[in-house]
Amino acid sequence: MVLVTNKSCSVERDGFLAADGREITLWRWPQSDGRPMLHWAHATGFHGRLYKPLLDELSVECNIIAWDMRGHGASSDAAVASTFRGWETYYQDLTALLAKLDEPVWLGGHSIGATSSIMAAARQPDKVLGLIL
Repeated sequence: MVLVTNKSCSVERDGFLAADGREITLWRWPQSDGRPMLHWAHATGFHGRLYKPLLDELSVECNIIAWDMRGHGASSDAAVASTFRGWETYYQDLTALLAKLDEPVWLGGHSIGATSSIMAAARQPDKVLGLIL
């Protein structure tokens, strides 16, 4: 794991394997028992840590995780242009993450992150507490 810090919050680098075995980078803000979990999904061309100022503020009340979608940020190597067939890949990746989590989470996102969150929630409604889009 890699620790990324600034003056507000430390963020830990983690990851998970997508259904096709590619590693997707996941960023974790400091976690505390008893708080709800929020997964943040970024917009096209962005990455999860770009939203750090917003997520730092939310991390006071929630356990925050944010991914770098394949082809973005630290997950750039997870993208394979020859097999990419559209945004369905992102929905599948988020669904794979939800399946690995022990408890339901809030899903939040911007642009494609919002779309991915909606589609993942439709596929696994029992793993989603609500949506922030």
